Amino acid sequence: MTALAFLSSAVIVLPASAADISDAEALAMVRRHCVSCHAAEPAHPAMKETPKNVVLETVSDLKKHARAIAEQTVASKAMPLGNETEMTETERAALGRWLKAVQ
Repeated sequence: MTALAFLSSAVIVLPASAADISDAEALAMVRRHCVSCHAAEPAHPAMKETPKNVVLETVSDLKKHARAIAEQTVASKAMPLGNETEMTETERAALGRWLKAVQ
């Protein structure tokens, strides 16, 4: 087996990792899709208080709530509510891999 053939097969079998997106990219995605409601002071007109007191404004916040975010946003797709911010399946998958890596 040539080195190139070996490397090609290695790339195919490597699992996706948190390296797909950085902490900053994960935070940017959450800011785009979640922070209008999940902020210390929600900007969404329907929210007077942060739902379930879950604030998602920093990477530390994301890590703290990683399991809940994974359940609500990736697994059940219940969030964003009604998918109002049009979160894509690609975004959900990338965020899910990042969340799994930081749990």
